[in-house]
Amino acid sequence: MTNGFRSRLANQLQAFLEFKRSLGIQYDSAEWVLRRFDRFVAETFKGRKPMDLKMAIEGWLATFHCRPVTITNSFLVVRKFCLFLRRRDPNSFVPDRFRTSSRPPRYGSCWTRSAKCSTPFVRVPIEPCC
Repeated sequence: MTNGFRSRLANQLQAFLEFKRSLGIQYDSAEWVLRRFDRFVAETFKGRKPMDLKMAIEGWLATFHCRPVTITNSFLVVRKFCLFLRRRDPNSFVPDRFRTSSRPPRYGSCWTRSAKCSTPFVRVPIEPCC
């Protein structure tokens, strides 16, 4: 029985899907994202050509021509896959969470919007209120 993945990451991608589903997560739309990533890796890194996971992810994201939220959601699925790989190999690459965002993170940070500045975001330390 074939799992439908065809890149050199096929076994790991299938194991990741099985892991998520064993937790009771349906993961159908995420499976579609992973299959698209798998196709890109299979076509880009054919044969024995060395594969750099960071380059693969960046190249795959560059193929998107859709809304930023769609790109971010797809990126987060692949990032979760990378976290899964890191559990098996501590040296495995995991991209930064906010890699695709054109805005800085909003929660847990000290970024604020400034109307007077020419750049949309300015780093300002937030004073404690109490």
